[in-house]
Amino acid sequence: MEPCTIEKTGVVCEVAPGQVRVRIHMEEMCGACSGREHCASSRARTEDVTVPVSDDGFRPGDRVRLVLSRTKGLSAVLLAYVIPAALMIVTLTVAVRITRHEAWGVLCALLVLVPYYGWIYWRSRHGSTASDIRIERI
Repeated sequence: MEPCTIEKTGVVCEVAPGQVRVRIHMEEMCGACSGREHCASSRARTEDVTVPVSDDGFRPGDRVRLVLSRTKGLSAVLLAYVIPAALMIVTLTVAVRITRHEAWGVLCALLVLVPYYGWIYWRSRHGSTASDIRIERI
């Protein structure tokens, strides 16, 4: 394991031209956590990840390792949690100052997330986020 990467093992469950779907078992990530019994994410035991590949030599049932650089993982956290929280706080502050009503401020703060997460969704469909994941045979 490289020091600046996040690695997860999984099994190829589907192969299509130019892409491979890998099933990751979540017990690997949650096994050492003391709060796994109370965590909502531990209820989902598997997750499928679609990874674009140039090598078509993968077959269903192959054991593989998915590798993501730690900086890409941190940027995902930034995009998913930190930026939306900051965006909501700034929007709430500005909207309350302009309208002088907290309810309008809260509504504006929530509504500002619609285009933001719309952009995130569009970016995930048209961007290169999945190509940041490297797949290796075990």
